[in-house]
Amino acid sequence: MIAVDVRICLTGVIALGVTALGMLAAGCAQRVAPTPAVEPIANLVERDAGEDWRPGSLAVREVLPRLEVAATRESWNIGDRVIIEIVSNSVATSTRRYLHIELLSEYADADPKAFQTKSSAGKRPFAFSSPTVATRITVYDDLGAIVDTSTGRFPLNLLGYGPYDGCTPIATRPELRGQKSIVMPDLPEHEHERMMRGWMALFGFSGSMNRRGPFKDLLKGLIARPSLLAMVLRPSVQVTFGENDWPEFLPDWTEAGKSVRVIRVPLQLRIADQPALVGEMIACEPLAPLSLCGGLLRATGRNPVDPRVSVELRLVGSALGSGGQMFSAATTVPVKD
Repeated sequence: MIAVDVRICLTGVIALGVTALGMLAAGCAQRVAPTPAVEPIANLVERDAGEDWRPGSLAVREVLPRLEVAATRESWNIGDRVIIEIVSNSVATSTRRYLHIELLSEYADADPKAFQTKSSAGKRPFAFSSPTVATRITVYDDLGAIVDTSTGRFPLNLLGYGPYDGCTPIATRPELRGQKSIVMPDLPEHEHERMMRGWMALFGFSGSMNRRGPFKDLLKGLIARPSLLAMVLRPSVQVTFGENDWPEFLPDWTEAGKSVRVIRVPLQLRIADQPALVGEMIACEPLAPLSLCGGLLRATGRNPVDPRVSVELRLVGSALGSGGQMFSAATTVPVKD
């Protein structure tokens, strides 16, 4: 397993879809014969842009109908926006939502320690703190109607980071493949910090979302739970890459005349030493404005026992802001916790 704090890996990677879906309001799910809405990811970055990247809903296409990325990570600006398509499938239902995130001009909390966390890679500690900036979160249904709006928080010092940073040191060390615990004490300090901030950025993305809504209903059955006896005899929770897989670099994603580096990350949640959730993530170098979703291009999760129960997140739009990088006082924005 990745020896970054398991809680962060689980929440910020596999549970990325879980926390995103947790804020979606009820309704608009139609009972249909289940269809394989979660398609294979293998050739995703080799496709042309355009129609393949546009939202599945015609009604949502005008919300953010284009894909833009900046030249550098540091070129983020107030007004940056991304929109994520989320599809949740169960045996009898299929629900589609669209999550729009916009960077606002206010601090959510200007205190330098507003966001604090402590973690570790193996025995190497890592402490992080940051002021938080405000994001506007809007959820649309498949008909383009607004389902929910709220204000979120994102750590300012994580803008420009994502899981691409968290996984690059691992993907370049194939000799570590097969180890149950991946620890890299020989990483230079700046590389270690980059790796840890990369995982934190994905955690920040999921944490910036309001978790109200039909959380349990949308994700019902997604995790294959072992028997009570197995959990008593082998009480463990692990996030691994799987027994026969490993993070790998994919061909660059070319968009808007820019070439962006991409990594594929296989993921498996194991409870009581049994597969409980199988997932996969494709993330790119988080050029602005893609920090708002951790550089996520696509992520999937499915029940290993019944693959008809699944969730998929897919980037379908991004736009560059023009509001500069100066944030106003925190007291001007009420933030829902």
